[in-house]
Amino acid sequence: MLTCFEKNKRFIPFIWVCLLVIWGGFLYSTSLPDLWTQWQTQEYGHGLLLPFISAVWAIYLLQKTPIISKPSYLGIVFISGALILNSIGMVISNHWISHISMIIFLTGILMAFLGVPAVKRIYPAILLLFFTIPLPVTILPALTADLQLLSSTLGVEMLHMMGISAYQEGNIIDLGDHKLDVAIACSGLQYLFPLLSLSYLIAFFSFEIWWKRLFLFLSAIPITLGMNASRIAFSGILYDLYGSGAIEGFLHSIEGYMVFALCLVMLLIVRIALNCLPPFNVNKEESLTSFSWNKLMSNQFQRPRIMLMVMIIAVLSVFTALSVFIANRHDAHIELTRKQFYDFPLNIGHWTGTRSSLTATELRTLNLTDYFVGNYTYEGKSFSPINLYIAYYDKQTQENSIHSPQICLPGSGWTILSHDIYNVGAINVNMEVMQKGTQKLLVYYWFREAGYDAATNFEIKKLLLINSFRNGRTDGSLIRLTTPLEEGDQLRDVQDQMDDFLKNTLPYLPEYIPPPL
Repeated sequence: MLTCFEKNKRFIPFIWVCLLVIWGGFLYSTSLPDLWTQWQTQEYGHGLLLPFISAVWAIYLLQKTPIISKPSYLGIVFISGALILNSIGMVISNHWISHISMIIFLTGILMAFLGVPAVKRIYPAILLLFFTIPLPVTILPALTADLQLLSSTLGVEMLHMMGISAYQEGNIIDLGDHKLDVAIACSGLQYLFPLLSLSYLIAFFSFEIWWKRLFLFLSAIPITLGMNASRIAFSGILYDLYGSGAIEGFLHSIEGYMVFALCLVMLLIVRIALNCLPPFNVNKEESLTSFSWNKLMSNQFQRPRIMLMVMIIAVLSVFTALSVFIANRHDAHIELTRKQFYDFPLNIGHWTGTRSSLTATELRTLNLTDYFVGNYTYEGKSFSPINLYIAYYDKQTQENSIHSPQICLPGSGWTILSHDIYNVGAINVNMEVMQKGTQKLLVYYWFREAGYDAATNFEIKKLLLINSFRNGRTDGSLIRLTTPLEEGDQLRDVQDQMDDFLKNTLPYLPEYIPPPL
């Protein structure tokens, strides 16, 4: 019995790693379903494969040459830091923070039981896991809009180079008799993220020189943008010649696969070109065919110390209890007394309003609890009309939270010309001047988190974190004022009109947005 144990004791660190990863699955149970959902999308479908590739790659790297390693207490620091981040992500309902902390947690587990030298050996495989993490919801819409607009611009330039007359207005390409609407799906993100993952793998398996690896990896970005713009230009030609039927349905889907295949071909061409440049690789290119299980088992991994195991179990136990507490706080129902927005006043000071509404699509996207949209004009004076929009959420989650105008308006084609934090009475608001074609808007907006005013994203998250821990409140609202800037208008005069309307509106808000407890 003892002989069998001594013979197989080298497996003990790996058994501990597997057990603690399973425990970690419980700690991250609130964010893992979101990650799985994101992996079902076109942009992140490759995320299903990358963890398996990363695991095989890590095993391969460990067996290349023998390594002497020992458990490290530094792993506890990584584990604790990761679980602190996860707790913050749970409190503010930010899955991206939790997803990033999962990789740090795994790194800490490996460091604690396999040692620092082993982690240094397999760091490329660990970094690959970051390509499985979807971008934050605060970044993705803006990035999609920017890439969509850039692809449209490059596509129009290509059409001009081919002698085809085309006029661009945002993401609408006017071809004279026809207008081509460049959809969000044509932003190129569905190619960019998988191609970046592939370029990372190819770079590490092809080169030893760091700048060649970096160049090949970054080349995926211009390749994707260029090929996507070419797709838009090709669609414009077909649309101009044969109408919308030529670029819809099956042909449109085939175009997508063809573009990705061509991107991969271009990436391999860049690899071949880099391989012809000095300095040349000293070692042969990496190959998984040299894998040997016996080589892997020749590594001298020491058994973890009892004290180390006790400390890790204690840390995980504390954060397990904290996770349960946070989950219970989120599930708790808090009664907040407030009026519904259907009777929000339409007469505010000298301003008279008419009620408006959101579309069914907008309501499905925003998924808010209650809202108000009204258009107000000043009695007796020819002031520009002011649009008032208030969105209220009684409980914010990752899927159900405030959408900032900095994301929504640029996503619909508006460009931010200026942005300032501006004081109106007792509150600070974001003041932005936006433009779309020849139209200009002056926009004021700020947020109320559990009754407290905030202007910046940092303030929002801080208030959400504090109030969620203090009393379980995660309710929040967005208040936005918008007015057109006509040619000849003085910005200061329009600001004075907005200031007057805002100051008259503030006293009504506590009845509809619950104040602090």
